[in-house]
Amino acid sequence: MRRQRLRRTAGRAGKGHRIPPAPDAVARSDAARVCAALLLAGLLTAGVVGLLSTGAVAREQNQGTPQQAESEESQNTADVHLGQVEVGGQISYTPPTLRPDKAQSCLIGAGILWKRVGDSDVVTRSDNGFSLSYSRGEPRLAGKAKFPAAPTLYRIEYICGYPQSWSGSYTIKVEVIGAGMGFGADSLGRRTLYKDQQQTINPPQLFEAEGAVTYAVSPTLPAGLSLDTATGVISGTPTALQGQIAYTVTATDSKSGGAQTASFTVDLAVVLGMHWSVSSIPDQVYEEGERIEFIPPALVNPVRYLQYGYGA
Repeated sequence: MRRQRLRRTAGRAGKGHRIPPAPDAVARSDAARVCAALLLAGLLTAGVVGLLSTGAVAREQNQGTPQQAESEESQNTADVHLGQVEVGGQISYTPPTLRPDKAQSCLIGAGILWKRVGDSDVVTRSDNGFSLSYSRGEPRLAGKAKFPAAPTLYRIEYICGYPQSWSGSYTIKVEVIGAGMGFGADSLGRRTLYKDQQQTINPPQLFEAEGAVTYAVSPTLPAGLSLDTATGVISGTPTALQGQIAYTVTATDSKSGGAQTASFTVDLAVVLGMHWSVSSIPDQVYEEGERIEFIPPALVNPVRYLQYGYGA
C-alpha cells in the first residue's frame, strides 16, 4: 500500500510541490522555448518539417536585445574571414557545420543572426543587405552589400528543437568597401558574324569609372573589324572566315592616384551567311513591249523565310 501511495504522490504536483525536470528536459529547454513560441505565433504547425525565417526568430528572441560577448578575444577573431567585399558584391563562402558530432539532423529548428555591437551581440533580421538563408537545412549569411562598412563580426546560430535538442554557432567577419570600376556583365557570350556583312557589338555598361576611359582588345580582331578605343564598340565588316575565338576587351580609366581597369570577354566566329552564288549578272537589253523575265542566281545558305525587293 505504501508503494502505491508514493506512486500517486509522484504522479502529480500538489500545492507547494514542484517536480524536478528530467536532465534531458533541461537540455532541451532553450530549443523547446523557441519552437513553442513559434507554434503559438502560428509560424509553425505541429509535425511540420521545414525551415524558419530569421525574421520570425528575431521577434521571438526580443530583437535588438544585447547579449554579452563571450570574451574580449572573441571580439577580434572569427571562424570565417570573408575579407573585403565591394558594395553590390555577393557573399560567398563555405560555412562550417553547425550540427555537433553524433547529433541527429534537425527537422524543426530556428536560425538566429547576431551582430557584434561594442561588447555585445544583438539579434538582427538583416544588416547592410546581409541576412540568413538556408543551405542543406542550416543557416548561412547571404546577400549583397549595400554600403561601405568597417569590419563587422556576425554570429550565425542554429537551435534545433526536433527530433533532438542541440545548438551550434560560428562567427564570420566581413568588411564592405566602395565598389571599383566594373562592367555590368563579365561576358557577352558567343557571337556569330557573317562574312562581308556589317557588324556592331556594343560593350556592357561600365560603372564607377573616373575620368577618360580607353579600351584595348586582345588578341587581334578578325580582319575587317576594329575597336573604338574611346567607346569600346567593335564594328566593321569581317572579310575572312574564322572559327570561335575568345577576345578580352579591357577598359582603363584615369582615376587620380591610380588607374582602374575592368574587362569583359566575347567569343567571335565568322561564317558564310546568306549570299548569292555570284555578285553580279550580265546586263540585259529588252525591246519595247517585250516581256521581261529575270532569273536570279542561286542563293547560298538561305534562311527559312525570305522576302525579296529590288531597287533601280
